[in-house]
Amino acid sequence: MSGDDKIKRLLVDGEKAILSDSTRCYAGTYEFGGGRLVLTSKRLFLCGARSTFNRDHVIKKEFLLTDIANVQGDFGNSMLDVAGNSWLVVKPKVGEEWSFRFSAGASIRFWDFNTAKAMEKIKVSDWVNSIKLQLLKSEVGFRFCTTCGRKLSKSDFVFCPFCGNKLKSHP
Repeated sequence: MSGDDKIKRLLVDGEKAILSDSTRCYAGTYEFGGGRLVLTSKRLFLCGARSTFNRDHVIKKEFLLTDIANVQGDFGNSMLDVAGNSWLVVKPKVGEEWSFRFSAGASIRFWDFNTAKAMEKIKVSDWVNSIKLQLLKSEVGFRFCTTCGRKLSKSDFVFCPFCGNKLKSHP
């Protein structure tokens, strides 16, 4: 059974997979281990093999989208910084934040490093944007400022009360 089929078995109630990628996961200084980070229409979860001998996938860590306060990308110091890492940081409404480091791919030769680093940053940006989009979709009935991203309690604002920028009208 393929990895995608194993992940599909973990989906519930009409949930759809949006993104899936190999990652290592950290909570504070504790390394939680590697696996596949999966974003669905309802959850963000890390899944991995049950054990060395039983390769069935199980969920190791799970966030309901409604429990996520914020998500951001930490892109290291610079594009040329060999030691700088790119991370996806998930901050739940309650509890400790979690960091996910994505695999940059196959072995990287030193002259390809800057390109691989740029690709890694794009991958983290894609994850941040996709998760934020799913968070917005889960907040039915609320409107968000397209500039600062803050949630607005009233839908009839013309200007954002937080940053002052003009809001785009809803279709």
